[in-house]
Amino acid sequence: MEPPHLFPQVSCQEWGQVLLRNKEWDAVLEHSLMAWRYTSDLPQWDTVNHNVLREQCYSILAAHGLAALQHHRPEASRGRQLLRRFKMAQLQSQLIVPCIEELQRIMGYTEGFSMDTK
Repeated sequence: MEPPHLFPQVSCQEWGQVLLRNKEWDAVLEHSLMAWRYTSDLPQWDTVNHNVLREQCYSILAAHGLAALQHHRPEASRGRQLLRRFKMAQLQSQLIVPCIEELQRIMGYTEGFSMDTK
């Protein structure tokens, strides 16, 4: 049996992987954002080592979100909604930034980014 403190990380990883395997791209994004909110409710400890689980969950969720965005182009209204939610998630952890940047790229946003002429 796994130690109880590993449960959130396992849940984050396993459910996201199931959705990715099934190519449920929008469901992956929704799962990542909802689990992000639950992860933010995990206790914040004074000792950095005790916060490793929280950071691992954020890292897993961001990776799943980014993978989904690399396969999925949400329609404009959904994209704006996701972008707003990703930016809210950024208040808990900067690990979501690659998802924000990828979504902005997909949606053709250029504000705050240098123009690449490659």
